[in-house]
Amino acid sequence: MTASKEFTFSRTFDAPRDLVWKARADPASFLQWWRPGGSQPAVTKIEFKPGGLFHYSMTLPNGQAMWGRMIYREIVEPERIVFVNSFQIRPVE
Repeated sequence: MTASKEFTFSRTFDAPRDLVWKARADPASFLQWWRPGGSQPAVTKIEFKPGGLFHYSMTLPNGQAMWGRMIYREIVEPERIVFVNSFQIRPVE
């Protein structure tokens, strides 16, 4: 097992704060902008709440699929979202 390292990233958007929050908190809005260009997302589950799960797949233009999940640790509207993100090549069974 390797040691985990925590990191923080932030983004600045040229948009009203409430609109940016909605774009992240609303599942339909979130899926419109969150993904690499050309990929096709599929959502298994999305629960935008502390302790909630976002389980998804992304199919890349070359046909390769990648699965991922986020576990939301903390959500403080409209200030921050804390989550753990992990990826794998095939879905969890």
